[in-house]
Amino acid sequence: MVTAEEGDGPLPIMKPLGHAARKDEAERPVHAPGDLYLKDIVIVGWDQAGNYTDNAPVRLAADNVTAVLKNVVFDFNRQQFVRINAVGCKLYIEDCTFGNAGVSQRFQQGMAISFRGNWTPIVHLRNNTFYNSHNEILNNQGTKRYQKLIMENNTIMNTGQGGCDFGRPDA
Repeated sequence: MVTAEEGDGPLPIMKPLGHAARKDEAERPVHAPGDLYLKDIVIVGWDQAGNYTDNAPVRLAADNVTAVLKNVVFDFNRQQFVRINAVGCKLYIEDCTFGNAGVSQRFQQGMAISFRGNWTPIVHLRNNTFYNSHNEILNNQGTKRYQKLIMENNTIMNTGQGGCDFGRPDA
């Protein structure tokens, strides 16, 4: 669980190292092998060299993970902000902002959420804002399956290829 709370002085800054220490500090900040709860934080995928990060800031990396994201601001990323890399993951996103996903050199990138070939029982998106996505805000690449997808009270602006690729749910 990671949360930032008001107190004496500025809010803390998390600066995790990626797989090549001191070379890709903004890469893959949250690689979740278990349940994840993020609240009231900002995750910016812009490294000190002035480049967009190349990987998903939040990656669900183990089967059956439950991720709850509340009031998280995601800004700048080349690929996607949330990536499901395992089966059976449950994703609940509420009151979050996703902005500036993708760059023109990577036509098939720039998504808020990507299933990446994995079945997921539920994706629940509530009261979120999605803007300036080079590709789509939700991408399951047409053949990836989900059991339940709930979208309520979201705002979607300035998407590239399309708004969402819902694919086909499990019957």
